[in-house]
Amino acid sequence: MKTTTTKASPIPFVVSTSTPAIIIPKRQWPLVKFKDKRAITREEHQIVRVALKYGRSDHRPIITLSIGIGLSLVGTFGLIEMVVASGGIRYELAMAAFGIVGGSMIFDTVKQRFFLEVQKKKDVSRLVLSKNAKKKDFQDFCQQLRSIYRYDITDAT
Repeated sequence: MKTTTTKASPIPFVVSTSTPAIIIPKRQWPLVKFKDKRAITREEHQIVRVALKYGRSDHRPIITLSIGIGLSLVGTFGLIEMVVASGGIRYELAMAAFGIVGGSMIFDTVKQRFFLEVQKKKDVSRLVLSKNAKKKDFQDFCQQLRSIYRYDITDAT
């Protein structure tokens, strides 16, 4: 790599002295070989337990609450600035939008709902289910999972 300066501009720019890469023509590309299509087995998923639960579905509620409270404070400060100093509204609106996101995070953290807790060998996943469905709908869904995939699903307590 060498640095040169042009006469029109005193700003140096980098000129590459290396040779360009060789491009292989398409006719010489190796053939694409596809593997057989198959389903993923239960052992590959490494699922230990599936449970239908009712409660707070957040993994780390303290972290989510902290972020939500921080964003809500930013939004509150933006609304106060919009009222007190009515100069530029653009930044205050963005701060108010952060406040709305923070409020939504707080609401989602403390809200109780149905969720599927899938425990694997290494971690736990929580899949939030629809808020409009009834408990019987969830139980029917779990029964279908039991019959199709043969998982032992614990009902909500």
